[in-house]
This record gives sequence, structure tokens and C-alpha cells, in this order.
Amino acid sequence: MKIFKILFLFCAAALLLLPLAFTTTQERVVSPLDNRMLATIPKTIQDWRSEGENVLKDRIGFREDMVLFYRRALYRLFGILEHPLYSAGSNGQLYLSDSASLDAYQSIYEEADLERILAKLHTLHQYLQSRGKHLLYVQMPMKQSVYPEYMPSYIQKNTRPTLSLALENALKNTDIPHIFMADVLRRYKAIEPTYYQKFDPAHYNIIGAFAAHEAIAHKLRELYPDCPIPQRNDFRRTTKMVDLTPYFLKDTKEEIPVLARISQPFEHRKMKDIVFASYSVNKDAPVKQTLLIVGDSYMFDSRIYDKGLGAFDYYAPAFEKVYLIPTDSLQNVLALVNRFQPDVVLYEAAEFKLLIKDHFRWE
Repeated sequence: MKIFKILFLFCAAALLLLPLAFTTTQERVVSPLDNRMLATIPKTIQDWRSEGENVLKDRIGFREDMVLFYRRALYRLFGILEHPLYSAGSNGQLYLSDSASLDAYQSIYEEADLERILAKLHTLHQYLQSRGKHLLYVQMPMKQSVYPEYMPSYIQKNTRPTLSLALENALKNTDIPHIFMADVLRRYKAIEPTYYQKFDPAHYNIIGAFAAHEAIAHKLRELYPDCPIPQRNDFRRTTKMVDLTPYFLKDTKEEIPVLARISQPFEHRKMKDIVFASYSVNKDAPVKQTLLIVGDSYMFDSRIYDKGLGAFDYYAPAFEKVYLIPTDSLQNVLALVNRFQPDVVLYEAAEFKLLIKDHFRWE
């Protein structure tokens, strides 16, 4: 009996001391589970007194394993995903739930925000019109706007129109050409899913991308009758399995669709002076014009487009020159117009990014 007591005490001590023995001591550590920097180790005794508890909570050994176990159990048993960026809806759907997405979904904005966006689009449209050029404004919806039926019930929706809907209604009273993709993707989802179930809740999948680019091509054809419409037989369709560990569903995978263009009748090159920007040249393009795409990740994210060419797969076969400038690198869109001399500007904005620094901040 005494031996068992000793073994019990030894095991209890080990359970208490082992996590301390494996405490993380690196100076700067980022936790992918919390999407933040862990508390830094204090340098002085006074700092230890004030910050010691937070340091121990953040850096104690096996913390990541314990947190992951807890979150997996919570999701498996109750369908609740405890994550700094995502939330779990019904039917196994995950949604982006950072502050920008929740504000967009719950219609949290000022009327001045709408007026500012309209003024910027009006300025860009007039600037292009005065030079004989064209603007097409495209707004990509977040998953919440296309699949609202699976949203978590605890996230309440305001009865006020969203900023996206208010902007769409306002643009109908102007001569600014525009497409709001929410309706397009809602119609298309009756054929097949246009967003991932769990993988990358921030973007549409490649099927949603195809539907969006197809709709854009129809709009561009109003300007250029020779503009080809993307066809499914231009692409080879396959599937691949992706790991869902980033969403804390360890050892879980999702099968996602892949569309790869069969032929690439254009040259694609990176730009050296603008981060992540690139362009294409196609001397045999049916439209002998230059297209400037200013857009965010819906136009180029590798989680959507398998080969990394993004929107070039859809527009480079049509236009002689295509420039793609990420809004992350955008300083002044009017300066880009002066530099690249496009015949048409396709300005794309994601619904949940309307109020962050990427869009409509140029002077």
C-alpha cells in the first residue's frame, strides 16, 4: 500500500512539474491557436510580479496540446468552435468572424462611410471617363451573404441594410458600371457549392470564382464584343484533399474542387517595384486593349487558385495586357491609371474589407 502511495505522489508531482520543465523560453513566440504573440518573458523582478501570471498561462509546457484538445472536444461534442477568427455554423459550415466581418454582417457603419466610398468611386469614374477609359466596380460577397442560412444562431443580424446593400442601391442611381456578386453566387449555389464548407471561410472556392469571373466577362463584353466568356472546357477539373489543422480540426481533411487552365496562351511576369503585383502579355488576344485589375485576395489567393495565376487565367486570354495590383500595395489608384494607361479598370473589393485601410483611402 505504501508503494502505491509513493507512486501516486510521484505521478502527481510529475503532472505538476513536467509542464513547468517544458515551459517555452524563446523570446518571441506566435501562437497559431490564438493568432497573437505570446506574453514576453519579463526582464526584472518587478515585471515578473505584474506579468508573471500571464507568462505562465501563455508559455507553460503542453499548453498548445491542452488547448487544442479542449477546442476539438468542444467542437465535436457541441458544434462550438472557439477560435479568434472563425465560428462554427450549422451543417458543418465555418464562417469568418473577425471584427470586420461581424461589422459587415451586422450592418455596423456610419452614413459618412457610404458617402466616402461613393465619392471615391465617382472621382475614379469621372477621371477615367475624361480620358476615354472605363470603370467596372465589382464587389465580392463574404460567405455570410451567400450562405446566411447556416450562420451561428447566437450572432444576431441587424435589420438595417448592410453597407454592401446600401452601396449597391446607391450605385443604381449613378452611371457607374458595377456588379455585386452576392446574387450571382446565391443563384449558382443551387448548382453546386460556391464556398468551402470549412477550408478558408474567408473566400469563395474555385467554383464561386469561375461563376464570378464569368459574370464579369459578360459585363466586359458590353464594352468589347470580342471579349470571350470563360468556358468550363477551358479548364481541367480535379479535386484535392486539404488539411483543416489551421482551423483546429486536427487530422481532419476536406475535399475541395480544383480548376486548372488546360492551355496558357499568355506570358505572366512579376513586377519588381510593386509588392505582389504582376502582369501578362498576350499578343494573340482577341481584345487589343489593356485591363488594369485593382483587387484584393479574391483575385489572387492561392487557397482559391491552384496554380497561383489567379484572375490571369480568366482575363489574360482575352486582353492583350493585364495588370493585377493588390489593394494591399495600393497608394493612389489615379497614379496607377497614369502609369499603366489602361483602357478599362476593374476595381474589385471584398464586402468585409470596405471599411478597412485597403480600399477607398486614396487621395
